Amino acid sequence: MFPEYKKSDFEINHIIGEGVNSIVYQGHLDGKKIAIKELQNNYISFKEHLYDELKILRKLKSNHYFINILGTCRVKDIHYILMEYFDSDLFKYIDRFWKASIQYQGIISPIITTIYYYKDGGDDRYNNEFYWSYSMDRIEKVYITKQLLSSVFELHSMNIIHGDIKSENFVYMNNILKMIDFNTSSDVGSKKEIKIECKFGTEGYIAPEQYENKLSYKSDIYSICVTILELWCGRIWFKDTTDFKSNRNEIMKSLRLLGKDEKKLSKILRKNISLKENYRCTIFTLLKDVDISI
Repeated sequence: MFPEYKKSDFEINHIIGEGVNSIVYQGHLDGKKIAIKELQNNYISFKEHLYDELKILRKLKSNHYFINILGTCRVKDIHYILMEYFDSDLFKYIDRFWKASIQYQGIISPIITTIYYYKDGGDDRYNNEFYWSYSMDRIEKVYITKQLLSSVFELHSMNIIHGDIKSENFVYMNNILKMIDFNTSSDVGSKKEIKIECKFGTEGYIAPEQYENKLSYKSDIYSICVTILELWCGRIWFKDTTDFKSNRNEIMKSLRLLGKDEKKLSKILRKNISLKENYRCTIFTLLKDVDISI
């Protein structure tokens, strides 16, 4: 399926990310920097899930919207997937654009020129207040938005549902965006919806039907629209919570904020973050609608 490597063929350096069932390291192969995903056979259906993930990765091979797999390695119950290296996921990339300002004696410096900002306390002793503002320019937001939607379009065109779309599951470097992490993905063939063993996905991004152990293309639509909203506003949640209602309230608050700046885009995202699956459109329609609106 993929080239098989010995553990001695590559070098593992340090951790760059962690998931529920995996750890991702930076490493080296043939003198080049790579990413190495380590999976441990520590649950009953591990082999079946690993086989399904590798099968999907094989199907996505050579498509530039998805991470390139270099090979695999197995050492007893530990499996490694060797991948091309990107130094930042989209979540971390977005975070780089938050800039600090301070208000002292009524004057804010540097001046805040965007509606995407928040107050972050202050110091009464010095009569000052701190602010954070999001500075990614519109041209880059548009560019990344189109790449995000195109990657989902390619995925759905191959009858695959991702199941855990979020900003952390895209890598971005040198104006290249790629989707990663397909361990919750399903090749559904001609089906439009499938039953899943349990709820998976990430709180905040997860579609409501996934709480009922259902997954469909429309679940990905919900999640990609939340991800696009996060890209445009810089942040949606300022506190971690597993409460769907609280996360949903913050999503709606961000949609209202976006609506002040990008009315057409906000309207499209609102429709496709609907609690009702049948209100959301296909990725083809979403791609077309967003392209017109921005």
